[in-house]
Amino acid sequence: MARAVFAAAVDLQMRMRQIDRRARGYAQKRQDLELWLFPNDQTADRFTLQGGKRSTMRLPEYQAWQALLHRNSSELICANWCLPNGEGFSNFFRDIGKRPTPKHRLVRVNAKEPFSPANCLWSDQIPRRGVPRRSIRISNVEMTLREAAAQFGVPYAVLCRRLQRGWCAERAVQPLVVA
Repeated sequence: MARAVFAAAVDLQMRMRQIDRRARGYAQKRQDLELWLFPNDQTADRFTLQGGKRSTMRLPEYQAWQALLHRNSSELICANWCLPNGEGFSNFFRDIGKRPTPKHRLVRVNAKEPFSPANCLWSDQIPRRGVPRRSIRISNVEMTLREAAAQFGVPYAVLCRRLQRGWCAERAVQPLVVA
């Protein structure tokens, strides 16, 4: 009995040493990776200037801000959010705030207006078909292509194709005529 307990204790010690060696190895690999990514403090400071972290993870707010800048032209974004030297992200974070949960995404209230503090918010109710990008005016009523297709009973793809071919909006929403 004593031998079995002793053998189990020795086995446990050996496993603990292996785990400890692995943990030290992972820590060393992480340090090596950081040294490779950031060879000096100047590089690290430049990378972390606007909200990035030294590890591979970044703030979700920072990622949303970066995506917003890269996806849109500067005239569609609030001028305070485009400022250099970290001021743009600071202004964005101050205006929009922390993302409530990982399910929340940054959306515009009105897709036709630029990204600004009054027009953006964190929402977990994401539209299923994305943000409507194109609208048409029929009888002085402006509506998205999806809304027009549903209202007039024309397939969405057909409506898009008709407009691409240069049809006027009133004619494009007329139902298909089968001869």
